Amino acid sequence: MNWKKAWAVAASAATFLILVITGTLAWTNFNQSALNEWQGSSPEIGGTLHDDFCQPNKDIYVENWGEHPFFVRVKLEEYMEMGDGAGVKLDPVSNKAVSLAPGADIDDTDTWKPYNHGNEGEVFRDYWKWTMGGSKYYFPAPESLRQNGGDGYIDSLSPEDIGPFDINEYGVHSKETPVASIMTIAQWNSEGCPMGYIWVLDSDGWAYWAAPVLPGQATGLLLDNVELVKPPIQDYYYGINVKAQMATKDGKAEEDGIIDNYTKFGLEENGGWTPEGEGLMERIAGSQEITAVVITSDKSSEFSIFDAIPIYVKQGETVTLTAGVVTGSGPTAVTWYGNGSSGFKMTTDGNTAVVKIDREVTSGDMFDIIATSLVDPTKYDSKRIVVFLAAEYTVSTDRTGRAYADYGDNTFKMMEGGEPYGNYICGGLDLVFGTGDDLTNVVVINGVKYLTADEDGKYLSKGPDGRIGTNDDPQIGICSY
Repeated sequence: MNWKKAWAVAASAATFLILVITGTLAWTNFNQSALNEWQGSSPEIGGTLHDDFCQPNKDIYVENWGEHPFFVRVKLEEYMEMGDGAGVKLDPVSNKAVSLAPGADIDDTDTWKPYNHGNEGEVFRDYWKWTMGGSKYYFPAPESLRQNGGDGYIDSLSPEDIGPFDINEYGVHSKETPVASIMTIAQWNSEGCPMGYIWVLDSDGWAYWAAPVLPGQATGLLLDNVELVKPPIQDYYYGINVKAQMATKDGKAEEDGIIDNYTKFGLEENGGWTPEGEGLMERIAGSQEITAVVITSDKSSEFSIFDAIPIYVKQGETVTLTAGVVTGSGPTAVTWYGNGSSGFKMTTDGNTAVVKIDREVTSGDMFDIIATSLVDPTKYDSKRIVVFLAAEYTVSTDRTGRAYADYGDNTFKMMEGGEPYGNYICGGLDLVFGTGDDLTNVVVINGVKYLTADEDGKYLSKGPDGRIGTNDDPQIGICSY
């Protein structure tokens, strides 16, 4: 099942992105960029650009895995050529193809054309359709690749079919981005400059996220899908260069007097900004408006009770929750409220709440917790904590008395010495382990379980029932990264 939200805007535009980060600790990162190609015949402050590319899917968004909020802008630049030798680089003798946009050069991405709302980039729309906005589930960037604030690392390890319960090979649970909407800067100004989960597209190709990105959160999707709608009759090459820049609000003055923060977006060596882009950033950074309150936890499921996905906690465990307030310069204080079964003990300290679950609490007991902005009571977030007794599996026995682990998704493993062992086995259509329709073709890719399909490169993923090996399983393709 495709878990992406339906909120997406079809754009007659191009793709773009490059990354920068600055802040209180004077951290700047301009080295995150990604180039995707189509070719055919006829520490404390840190973030990562996600570019999940698998034709035609292309998901562009930015994650904040650091400890401080930051601002984000992204630019997408595209290039296309057609003719003999299309796609051959650094070899003008072999490459006789002609660029679709005058003056653009396959070997020089600085000449590629940014999307700018119907002018230079419009020539590409005859061949390529973009879908922009929306959200997805994703795996956070691996901790081992976050050195130096994530400098230069582009993450592409979140397949299209990730759902809310998936876990990757590092044992990290999936998370969900906000749902992004798309506006031009003219629309944004005409509608009163709203703050929130909006990508605002300026005339120079830079797209600004209209809110700070909180620690542990991500932007919504800027780009969701790229589709070839008119196959060229000649050999062709099409590329999208993605750049992202991130920066904190505060920073210290450098030797040249320049403040090491988001104002560096405006420097020529960083791409500069238009007067409208500068005004947008100053408004976002200086806004007293409270856009949202977002609660995150140190446990696996970090979703609101309104999404019907609670935080599952074992008896005797402790869960720590943090309330982030999305605002430019407004107050970030919150008030906490908790209510539920006895056996839950909540203590609060500023924007942090700790809930201790007694060992006597029974499975299924619940505790609801709410964090509300101290200055704007209409902005709040809620979580539901639910107690469970089992680990990631339950232990049962088959009709012959053999013990096995049941993972709840129609996959099983044999038990030996009190632990699961061996490969996963799918229970088949009868959902029962140890019967004649069991399947052994279970594979795990990026922590997600699939069944191999008859066609090479295709897999069967769990459908709406949350199980594999049943009649609602969709067939999907998975890119190898």
